This record gives sequence, C-alpha cells and structure tokens, in this order.
Amino acid sequence: MFAAWTTSTTDVVLTTVTGCRGDGPACNGAVLSGREDAACNIQIPTQPRTRGPTSRFNDKREMLKTTTFLPHHLTIPHHYQNVSILTRSFSSKSEEKLRLILVGAPGCGKGTQSSKLQRDYAVCGISTGHLLRQEVRAGSELGKKIDGLIASGALVSDQIVMDLIKKTLQSTPEGWVLDGFPRTTNQATELKKLLKELDQPITGVLYLDVSEEAIYERIKDRWVHPASGRDYNTVYKPPKVPGKDDVTGEPLVKRSDDTLETVRDRLRAYREATMPLVETFKKDGELHVIPSPTSDVGYVHIQKLLKSLGF
Repeated sequence: MFAAWTTSTTDVVLTTVTGCRGDGPACNGAVLSGREDAACNIQIPTQPRTRGPTSRFNDKREMLKTTTFLPHHLTIPHHYQNVSILTRSFSSKSEEKLRLILVGAPGCGKGTQSSKLQRDYAVCGISTGHLLRQEVRAGSELGKKIDGLIASGALVSDQIVMDLIKKTLQSTPEGWVLDGFPRTTNQATELKKLLKELDQPITGVLYLDVSEEAIYERIKDRWVHPASGRDYNTVYKPPKVPGKDDVTGEPLVKRSDDTLETVRDRLRAYREATMPLVETFKKDGELHVIPSPTSDVGYVHIQKLLKSLGF
C-alpha cells in the first residue's frame, strides 16, 4: 500500500511494511506527525524519490522520520508545505481520554479498582478522601479548616470538595478515574457542570455491585497505609510483608471506622443518599453495572467493558 503527496519541492513516498492489525479499517494514508500507533508497524524512507537543487527535504527530514500511518480513512490533500498540518484533520478514538467515575457501597473495592486502572490504562487516580488528607498535611488554611471539621465530626462541605476536585482536574490533562465522589445527586449535578466547564466529558460511571455480606468480610480484613490511602486485605490482597506498606515499608493500620457498627451505619447512609444517585446515572444512560463478587472478577468485567468502548 502506498500513499504519496507532493510538496512544492519534492515528492515523498511513504510505504507500509505490514498491514494494520486489529479490527479497524485498513490504513488509507492518514499521517500524524510525531505519533506512534500500535495498530500499524511502519517504516518510512528517509530519502526522497527526486531532489532538486533547491530541495527543502533536509529541513523536514526529522519530521518525516517520526510520522506513521494510522488506521483511519482521510483524504490526503496535495501541496502541503508541512506534514504536521495533517493533524488538524485527524480524529480518532485513541485521542479520547478515559474518564471514569467509580460508585458503590463502602468497602466495595473502589480504591482497588482505581489502582488497577491507573496501572493498566495510565490514568490519574483521584480520591476525594486522599485530596482532603493531602490538603490537611500541607498545613494550608483550607487544610486547617478541613481538619477542624473532621475532628468535630462535621461533614466537609460540597463546595470545599468541588474546589479541590476542580484544581486537580485542571492540572490533569490525561485521563482520570474518580473514586469517592459524587455521593449525592446534588454533588453529581455540580460535578457535571464542572466537567462541562472544563470540557472533560466522562466515558462512563462504573457501579461496583457487591453484596453487603461480602462488604462486611472485606472490611473486616482491611488494613490501610494512612499517608497514601493504599489499602490491603489480608485474604485476597495481602501486603508483601505482613503489616507493612508495599511502597514505603511503613506500618499499616486499621481504619477507625472499619467496625461492624460503623459499617452498618455507613451502608444505611449509602442506601439513603447514594442509591438515588445510581438511579440518576442509570436514567442518563451513563451507568455500567460491574458484578464484583471479588475484586479480580470485577476487574475482568471492567476490562471487557472498556475494550468494547474502544480503550
């Protein structure tokens, strides 16, 4: 397969070495400067077919070395002075950012699935609990206010949480996975307004469906690293060294709210406040139910879903 265009000074021929792999349509000479795509394996010659005394080929030599075919049909115009102009016409699923919201009952495994998604899909993990703890550790005025609210048992206002999320999203150009927010329909409304303002549409909302019996068992065996928020389970996700964080080697602790009585209260509050939110996402066509009897089974379902969505 060949694709060629003509510049004002030289003709350049690009030749694919192997055909496209995967389910996409065959390449049709679409070129994107400075990008590699796993769908094609391309070699691009670095010598022109003809060269006149005023050729500017050398000026573009390095650019041509970094171009590659992509499996999309585009009409390639003639007389481009710069290959990179073609990027203006390019649109691809691979250009979309993976943006997910994880919802589910306390102890359903949102943190575990977020960690796996960060590892396998190169997304940024955003946990509201971690953002609040981070602000407190920073010792800022806002952090002191948050610390006082938490110490008194009061809830941190939606506005404070939204401000932290906005600051984080503005500095996160790549994809992300949001864990622990929103928890109410009002929070969801405000989050949607923010995402529209930032032009960051979500890929979907993943509802981790876990029975309450399984949640009790998971929380009973859960240990956490306070500074980072990393959590472990002595049964199905044990640390490499018992009682120690895998990354820092620091001691793991039990969360103060990981008691049977507290978990019952949290599940009751979840049913009252968050289940209506799940129904709202379902009505809006954004919800994907992920059966999660174990975290491993749940993650297999997540991977299948994302593959069907083109990620």
